[in-house]
Amino acid sequence: MGFNPGVWGIILLSSCAAAVVITVFISSAWRKHRRKRIISRAQVIEKEAVHLLEKNGFELVEEQPEREFCIRVNDKKIPCRIRADYLVRKRKNLYVAEVKTGEYSRFDHPQVRRQLLEYYLVYHPKAVILVDGDNNELYQVTFPLTNNFSRRWVGIVSILVFTLGLVIGQWIK
Repeated sequence: MGFNPGVWGIILLSSCAAAVVITVFISSAWRKHRRKRIISRAQVIEKEAVHLLEKNGFELVEEQPEREFCIRVNDKKIPCRIRADYLVRKRKNLYVAEVKTGEYSRFDHPQVRRQLLEYYLVYHPKAVILVDGDNNELYQVTFPLTNNFSRRWVGIVSILVFTLGLVIGQWIK
């Protein structure tokens, strides 16, 4: 049998195609394996986080608390859902606890910071507790949001109630 370029070309193309298919299959299987391992590790760390929170005086109120809220876009209400890891209580105060690992365990990471701010605005907790699952550390995160309008009204209402109390006190006398 002599050298037939057409046959050898088909063999080379077939070998190359087989190599591509095998590489794609192995790569896909590896990504699925890594994703499963990461999810499994995250689930274990989330369960350990409950013990860490309890050890630090927090009481578990709700797992995976989901809340609905609306945003307005061009005067149209758009419903949204949000789900935190845990809702916990310490004394009389309510907190949202979020468990993170790896680079996402840093509270100054932009995505994490935005997520914590969203929890802070939707759940109205005393603070958001960021649980660093890698180092078993808790960070209490608050945002310096002030609502001067409501503070002003509290002051005005307080003065009015005090004045009303004086008037009633004089009238009863």
